[in-house]
Order: sequence, then structure tokens, then C-alpha cells
Amino acid sequence: MEVNKSDAPVQSSGTSNRSGNWIGWTIQVITLVIVALVGYNLSSAKSSMNDRMTQLQDQISTLRSEADAKVADVATQLESVSQSSGLTARELDLSKKNAEKLRQDQEKSKAALAKDLADARAESANGINQIKETTDSRFGEVNGQVTSVNSNLDSTRQDLSRIQQDLSQQIAKNSTELADLRKKGDRDYVEFVIRKTKKNELQRVAEIQMAVTGTDPKRQKYDVILLVDDHKIERKDRVANEPLQFLVGREQLRYEVVVNFVDKDQIRGYISSPKEKTGATRSAALTTP
Repeated sequence: MEVNKSDAPVQSSGTSNRSGNWIGWTIQVITLVIVALVGYNLSSAKSSMNDRMTQLQDQISTLRSEADAKVADVATQLESVSQSSGLTARELDLSKKNAEKLRQDQEKSKAALAKDLADARAESANGINQIKETTDSRFGEVNGQVTSVNSNLDSTRQDLSRIQQDLSQQIAKNSTELADLRKKGDRDYVEFVIRKTKKNELQRVAEIQMAVTGTDPKRQKYDVILLVDDHKIERKDRVANEPLQFLVGREQLRYEVVVNFVDKDQIRGYISSPKEKTGATRSAALTTP
């Protein structure tokens, strides 16, 4: 509808122009706001879509990594992955072929491993049989050696028993038994009484020197020091009537010290020595029977 400009007043024309400008600006602002909102929504939708695509890619990677442990379900998983990721039919077919090849390779590997295990078991059985035969043979040899050693030990025990018996017959436990040994005339016997001193002073008995360093009358035990040709020999916790033997000189003459009684501050006993002695230089080494 057209308006006759000549008929409209001048003032109304100015007001109409201002009103028209205001409406135009308002429409432009609203348009800009709508454009901005649309752009923001598009940007948000794009970002959400990217996140979704990233999640889908992560899921695909996870499914692919699990495919090796779940070969039987590879076909089904690949169909699911193809639907979500847009794989083409050619790629899906190639993936199925790869999965089938992987399954076949695994079957071959299992068969090869089973064969290797069977071979290893057979070799182990043969090796065990050989080891058993060798062990039985060596065990027989060792058993024979042990039998021989036991026989030798029995013989040695018998010899030691005879020696101990002979020694016990040669040891006097009192004055009467010492007199009987003297009557035999096989050895020389010198009795002694050695007192304990504060400084453990040596006291001469026949051809040696002795010092008592400790006594235990209740248990009949004593500690003693022997000096033979400048060679000092110390023994502790010795028992009464137990001979102390030592070899003297190059001739290895056997001397014995026998303590019969252990008192509070002294010991009593005798020294036994060979009748035939030489003047050779003597060095002693204590031995126990």
C-alpha cells in the first residue's frame, strides 16, 4: 500500500523514519544473536562429535588388543567394530582372513609345542633312566666301600678296646696297685704331691717339672702345667686316674703322669717312665690315649 508523501505532515515523516531505523537495528541485533547462538551450537556439536569419535577410536583400539586373547570371537567383534567405525566390506573381509590366519598359526604353534613337550618328556625319561642306572651302580660301589669302612671301624674299635684295657691294667689307682706295678719291673715309678701356689710355681718331679693351676675336689678334676726340656704343656679339666701321655726325645720314649687324688689345694699321683733312658735331647708333645 503506497502512502502519498504530499498528504503526510512533515513531522510525522521524521518520526516514522526514526521508528523504522530502530526496528531495523533491533532486527540486525537479533539476527546477530541468532547467528552467534547457531555458531556456538554448531561448535559445541562439533566438539561433542570429536569427543565421541575419540571415544569410539579408543574402544576400537581396546577391542583390537583383546582380539589376540579371544580368537574365537574375532568375527563378531569385527562386525561390531565395522558398524561403529564405518569399515568397508573389503576391509572387514581382510580382517576376517587375518583373524583366521592368526587362528591357524596358533593351532600350528600349539601342535609344535605339544610335539616339543612330548620329545622333551621322552628325553627326560631316557635321561632319568640313565641317571638311575648310574646312581644304582655308584650306590653299589659306595655301599661296598661303606661295608669295608664299617669292617675297618669294627677292627679299630677292637684294637682301641684292647689298648684301653692294656692301659687300664698299667695304671695304678692307689699305693697298693702302684706297688704291684713296681714288682713287674717294666717301668720306673716316682710318686709326687704337688701343691697349688699363688704364682703357679713349677715343682720338679723326676725329670720333669709340674705346677697345679686349678683343682676341683668334688668332681676330681684339675688343671696342670708340665715343663719337659723347656717345652711347656698345659692341660685343663683333666680327670683323676686319667693318664697324661707324652713322647720324649728322638727315641719317642713314652712318659705318663697319673693323678690319683685331687684335694683342695694339691694333687697326688705318680710319673711312669721307661727304665732305659738315653741322654739325647728331649722334646715332648702331649698325647691323649
